[in-house]
Amino acid sequence: MESPTSNYTDTIQESIVPFHAHSELNSVQFINELLMKIIKTVDVEELINVFFSHLKRALPVNSLSLVSEDINVSHGKPYVYDCEISLSVMSTVHESIVMQPTMRYKFSRCISRTENTLLTTLHDTFSHSLTHALCFSRLSRLATKDALTGLGNRASFNEDSVTIKRTSQRNQTQFGLLVIDLDNFKSVNDNFGHDEGDSVLIAFTSVLNSSLRADEKAYRFGGDEFCCLLNTNSPKIIDKVAQRIIRNAASSLLLKRHGVTVSIGGTLSTKSENTIQIFKRADRALYDVKQQGKHGYLMHEHQPMIVS
Repeated sequence: MESPTSNYTDTIQESIVPFHAHSELNSVQFINELLMKIIKTVDVEELINVFFSHLKRALPVNSLSLVSEDINVSHGKPYVYDCEISLSVMSTVHESIVMQPTMRYKFSRCISRTENTLLTTLHDTFSHSLTHALCFSRLSRLATKDALTGLGNRASFNEDSVTIKRTSQRNQTQFGLLVIDLDNFKSVNDNFGHDEGDSVLIAFTSVLNSSLRADEKAYRFGGDEFCCLLNTNSPKIIDKVAQRIIRNAASSLLLKRHGVTVSIGGTLSTKSENTIQIFKRADRALYDVKQQGKHGYLMHEHQPMIVS
């Protein structure tokens, strides 16, 4: 059966009996129940999940999805539907741009006018909470993102390193860490200015992004200092990623033009150490690379304390 995307006129049929035939009182109660649920969270995905579960109690909705410039979340079965209604969410201003996300509702059949009235009221109620959640999500991302490169910043690294450490303890696994420094970067700023230095940092960000897999994350600590969290138990994998970064950096025309190379220190986590101790070991490996002439990679492994 063809599944057309429709507007209000196409999807509302007066002859269809409303899904639950809500009375005015029941509709008010139903809306109030929704309101009490959605005020408990500002997490976008959780909010949409709560709304979808509540909506299914009253309407034949198969799926709903949020379509926005910077986030897309869906729930349900989007490919099994007979009609679709799109409703705008409240406008918000983000970085001087007016943004108006859209909610797409897909139904197993065309809905009645009574059901459409209920949908519109529920959507308007939900829209207020969703707008606040989207604003909170954007602010949270800005607080943990480096403005120049778009990578995670130091705060983001601290948060993610604690999370990956807890996950590794729970699953009895390990994770890898690379600490990275750009060699000769200071001379770029000194001789060509900070704009050119920023271009070099952006170019190296592209090197990092092309060198990492989807489950590996890169961060900028500030200046020309970077690090990566690697979801692996294998020192060989850590070595391969480090060598890939060095190789890709050497292929960057801008980095090559300025004589900028890469020094990397690496390590593998252990169960007994906290994230600060793990970072210090990788940072020590980076220091040793610098002492040995830069442009290279060393991995320091945990050395257990010997008790005499």
